Amino acid sequence: MFRSYLTTAIRNLSKRKGYTFLNVLGLAIGMACCTVIALFVVDELSYDRYHRNSGEIYRLIDGQSAETAPALMWALKKDYPEVREYVRLRPPAGVWMMRYGDKVFFEHRVFWTDASLFRVFSFVLAQGSPETALVAPKTVVITQTVARRYFGSEDPMGKTIVADDGFADLTVTGVMEDIPANTHFQGDFFVSMSTQEAVWQDGRVGSWSDSQYHSYVLLEPGVSVSDLVAKLPDFIEKYVPAVKRTWRGPFDLDLQAVTDIHLYSDLEDELGPNGDMDYLFTMGGIGLFALLVACINFVNLSTARAVDRGREVGMRKVLGANWSQLGSQFLGESVMLAFLAMILSFLISGISLTWFGSLTGKVLSFDVLFSPYGLVCVLGSALLVGVLSGTYPAIVLASMRPVSVLSGGNTGTGNSLLRRGLVIVQFGVSVLLLIGTGITFRQLNFLQERHLGFDKENVITSPMGTVSGLEEGVQIFTDRIRNHPGVVSMSRSMSMPGRSGGQGILGSSPTTVKKLDMVPVDLERLWVDFDYLETLGLELIAGRDFVY
Repeated sequence: MFRSYLTTAIRNLSKRKGYTFLNVLGLAIGMACCTVIALFVVDELSYDRYHRNSGEIYRLIDGQSAETAPALMWALKKDYPEVREYVRLRPPAGVWMMRYGDKVFFEHRVFWTDASLFRVFSFVLAQGSPETALVAPKTVVITQTVARRYFGSEDPMGKTIVADDGFADLTVTGVMEDIPANTHFQGDFFVSMSTQEAVWQDGRVGSWSDSQYHSYVLLEPGVSVSDLVAKLPDFIEKYVPAVKRTWRGPFDLDLQAVTDIHLYSDLEDELGPNGDMDYLFTMGGIGLFALLVACINFVNLSTARAVDRGREVGMRKVLGANWSQLGSQFLGESVMLAFLAMILSFLISGISLTWFGSLTGKVLSFDVLFSPYGLVCVLGSALLVGVLSGTYPAIVLASMRPVSVLSGGNTGTGNSLLRRGLVIVQFGVSVLLLIGTGITFRQLNFLQERHLGFDKENVITSPMGTVSGLEEGVQIFTDRIRNHPGVVSMSRSMSMPGRSGGQGILGSSPTTVKKLDMVPVDLERLWVDFDYLETLGLELIAGRDFVY
């Protein structure tokens, strides 16, 4: 029986190639849209969940800032047995100039960190010991990509990288696999925290006021996070004198699940751009609406085709076929078309991923779809779409009256009101999708073309250090650049617009001033040279430019 149904289905579909192509293509486009968006949503939901203890890792935050004072961690670990381990990350304040032999690189993703980095996070060390790699001063763990870029085929272990032109000679004590893209921070260099103590010797690692550290705790299994948070005010009162709390400002500490950071956190001083759960709901809705339109189109085409198959249905009923057999036949054809559409949708999705990736800044792949769980979801979705899309047409076709069909009368192709309703729904959803697409396009165009307050076209930036005598040659360099016939203007600044200032050591800090009404206002300061306004095309609203 199944073989007969399959043979009949293939014969009917091949006989009406135009109909088959349109139906499969329409459904495939809807599936492809839904698949690409599903890959994006799954990727967003997967952030930081690959860590072995992701459910017990929390970030300590202070009010609306993701950064905290470094001394908090050791005291928290000492007083509360709920804290199994902690790690601190101090992000880069600017650009680090790294040198190995005659190779010079400028690096942005350099972190100071504790030796416990690999005990809290599940980063994999390809070389070196996770227990000792970041214990000694002036040691660094690098990623495999950095190792290939700096050392080629050489063994990087034990090699020395000169950081910031002599600020510190860092010995490579570990090579780690590249951090997965679905992590809320990305790093290439992890310098031991003990290096700060050895180089600066100013006690800042034990400070209660130098809030430039991202602090993470690994809790014991089963610990009540809310109970631990409730103890934090007493903890601050114990360790921080009232006078320092007044000067530093209130400590409003809380714990944030590491798996919530990417989609639910919108704090100051984040380690990278985060996503938004509302955005995911919107994207998911667009994908489902696109699939809904494709399914409705499938239903309408299948129902409209019922007239052509009236005689077939009539003959089958005359020869003894019952309603359930006919329904199974036509429903099977719908499922077959759905699986053909699924195969075609993979091809369309593969072509679309590059464009979608450039739009979202992500590198998406089909790997998750070919996992056991992914295959079950894909095959189940295709089956569900085929059944839902084919149920009504199958009912309509199987319900035709043989006498009317064979005599050339009314085929009885079902409730016309329902078909009209489906067309109206399809049209309405299509209009909503077009409006949403137009709004999204205009928003993206606005982001890309909006004037940022300075001219970025034809402007070249180059990082320059200020240590180990490099400053002595800066004036010669700038004079030569200014005298070049292709250079209109040149200036120097502590950092590029939109980035925190600093070298590899310290960044700029906000300066608090008071207006005439004595209301404090925080302003970011930036050290700049002459001709800065002219070089970046900044408009001066009041006052005058610097003069030589």
